[in-house]
Amino acid sequence: LATIFVTFPFVARELIPLMQEQGVSEEEAAVSLGAGGLTTFWRVTAPIAQAIIARATARTGLAEASYLLSLAKHEEAERQQLRADKAGAADARAQAAAANAWAEVANAWRSFLDQSATLPGTAARTEHARTLAARADGFAAKKG
Repeated sequence: LATIFVTFPFVARELIPLMQEQGVSEEEAAVSLGAGGLTTFWRVTAPIAQAIIARATARTGLAEASYLLSLAKHEEAERQQLRADKAGAADARAQAAAANAWAEVANAWRSFLDQSATLPGTAARTEHARTLAARADGFAAKKG
């Protein structure tokens, strides 16, 4: 119950503009056909809100998964870079593995940044991703 009270303002803040954008034509049609307020809410408004929430949740979930995957790839690129630095320039295989890892993580960060560009509430993660993407791009460019 406490979770509902804590999260409701955040859900409402995101849902209200989307519902306003959707318009009121469906609700007006239901009322003109004789539906009462509760019937209109449960049969028209609630399903629309549910669909909007499902879309927003799916987009946010995809961006979250992309962020976590990018972090994992970034960590692997850092490990590959440490191995390459330890092996030295003479170990071409280690250098190539590090370069490939950096190129892959740079692509992963770009993908996350594309997905999160329009999502509300991702400013901190997006800024963190930009910082790590710049690091990955720098290593990829230097190694490539």
